[in-house]
Amino acid sequence: MKLKLIQTGGFAGLRKSCEKEMDLTPDDIEDLVKSLAPKDQPNPDSLSHTLVIDEKKRIEFSPDATHGKWKPTIEEMMASLEYERYDHGQN
Repeated sequence: MKLKLIQTGGFAGLRKSCEKEMDLTPDDIEDLVKSLAPKDQPNPDSLSHTLVIDEKKRIEFSPDATHGKWKPTIEEMMASLEYERYDHGQN
């Protein structure tokens, strides 16, 4: 199953992401979702974080407030974020 962490916003409005393949059971997914703290009220220059689970479930959350056994996974993904390339419609 694929997890994708997306970070958007900030002063420049750039987008970063990271993907990670994991073997997750339905119980793992439920536990992961429960460990993600809701996103704080954004201000225009704040960063937004979304975790996409298997391209189906999207959860906006605050990485700093993530807790439990999934905190190291989220921290690892945050450290692996890379800027997404934008091709301006060119191939």
